[in-house]
Amino acid sequence: MKPPVSTLWLLPLLLLLQSPVSQAADDGIVVPGERIGAWTLAMTLADLIHVNGPPDSWGRAFNPPRSYVKWENLSLYATTFDDKEIVELSIGYNPSRRYKTAQGVGYGSSRSEMEGAHGMAPDVVPHPPRFEGRNNATYVYDAIGLAFTLTECLNDPRSPPCITGTIRVTAVTVFRPGDAKRIWGEWLRPNR
Repeated sequence: MKPPVSTLWLLPLLLLLQSPVSQAADDGIVVPGERIGAWTLAMTLADLIHVNGPPDSWGRAFNPPRSYVKWENLSLYATTFDDKEIVELSIGYNPSRRYKTAQGVGYGSSRSEMEGAHGMAPDVVPHPPRFEGRNNATYVYDAIGLAFTLTECLNDPRSPPCITGTIRVTAVTVFRPGDAKRIWGEWLRPNR
C-alpha cells in the first residue's frame, strides 16, 4: 500500500530535523571528547562543510597520514583520516567568541590556569621550532579527549596582542577519548 501523496513531503523534513547539523546550538562551550560549541565529533566532514561553507584550506599531513581542513574566518580546523569521519576538532583565536571549557580554559589562558582546571597533562606533543619559529607544544588529556596547544607570544601583527615571551593557550582541541596515539602517532610523548 502506498502512503498518501500528502504525507510524502514530511519524510525529507523529518530527516532534516534529525541531522546533527540542525540540532546543535552554539553555546561557546568546549566539551572534552564531544564538541566545540555547535561543532561536534558526531558530524561528518560533509556536515561541517554544509554548516560552515567551503573550507579555506584542505591539506594532507603524514605521521600518521590525514587531512586537515581549515576555516580561517572561524579559526576552526578538523582532522579526518578518510575525508568523512571527524577525528579531531580544534579552535584557536576567534574574534566573535572565545570558546572555553566549562572550567574557563580557552584561548589566552596560561599553563597554570590549564593545569589548575584540568591537572597536569599526561602526554605532550612537542613542536619543533620550525613550526611558527616559537616555543610551542600540545598538552594532551587522552582519557577525556582534550588537548591545549600552548605557544610563546611573539606579538605577531597577525595575532591578537599579547605580552612577548609569555606562553598561552592558542588552540583547544577535542577528540574521542583514547584516540591520542591514533591522531599524533609517534609525536606523542609522556609529559614529564
